[in-house]
Amino acid sequence: MEGCWDSRYEIGLGMPFLDTLCYLCLAKSRETLARFGLEHVLRKAIRFSHRRSQAFYEPFRVAYKQLNDDYRRYYEVKKLELNMLAYRILPEIIKYVEGKLERFEELLAFLASTNSVDIPMIGYEFAANRYLLDIVEGVEKAKILVKTHIRPTSLKRVAIFVDNAGETLIDIAALAKLADRFGIEKLTIYARKDPYEVDVTYQDMVDLIIEMLYDVVGNIKIEILPRRAYPLQPIDGGIDHVVEADVVLVKGIANFECFLEDIREGLAKVYHEKTFMLFRAKCPVLASFFKVPIGTPIVVDRLSVEEVLGYG
Repeated sequence: MEGCWDSRYEIGLGMPFLDTLCYLCLAKSRETLARFGLEHVLRKAIRFSHRRSQAFYEPFRVAYKQLNDDYRRYYEVKKLELNMLAYRILPEIIKYVEGKLERFEELLAFLASTNSVDIPMIGYEFAANRYLLDIVEGVEKAKILVKTHIRPTSLKRVAIFVDNAGETLIDIAALAKLADRFGIEKLTIYARKDPYEVDVTYQDMVDLIIEMLYDVVGNIKIEILPRRAYPLQPIDGGIDHVVEADVVLVKGIANFECFLEDIREGLAKVYHEKTFMLFRAKCPVLASFFKVPIGTPIVVDRLSVEEVLGYG
């Protein structure tokens, strides 16, 4: 692990609460608030948030509830477009995962690589027209920082905290198609209860995603549960499903940040040592922290994070 991290970048774990670039990214991603005269919502969120995830989530929550239907419809349309994009390339994706992903580390790299999807941010913008190519190339370029060893056939119960529309459809399809290869019998999916940017919600999973994957997921038992925005826990507080899972997959930057915050605040009962964070380093802060080019897929497990950050 030595030499894999840049300790100058605290990524919001202590003081300062947010890196300067994080403030700029927060302002850019919430610029709609200014157009509707709600700048004070953003200022209040930064002033009173004790978590990075809270500072990013709360302004969006307020805007989503207070602004007009066009604002909400914009994100719903974006999510539908991403899901349809993923559905169009799904046959090629399935052909790739069945033919190429033989080892567990390759599966993790693939799931990190699908995280190309996101809203625009400083230094990064999702390119829909090359999503399939990005996924395939990303598997080869992924940076894997793991200490946990898992036998390929020991993944009977998998829990996944999903992230963006489009990528989630691909993730679930890939896990279902590889169920026999990796011994997966049950997949528990945790999705946000409330809308957030282009993230898949619990209702999206129930009403659309599983229906779109009806012909793909028939050979695996699937459970879908709503989760909080932060900390990274189910709505009902019942975390036994995750604790008893054989492996936990945490997708995306926001969920990775929640994981770091949960560890710091002693709220990490939801995790065990076989927890893997899977995302792309889409911002300059994360890219510098992991010493990789912006957009590089990252696979990192709980044990590695705790060792480097001194949380173990």
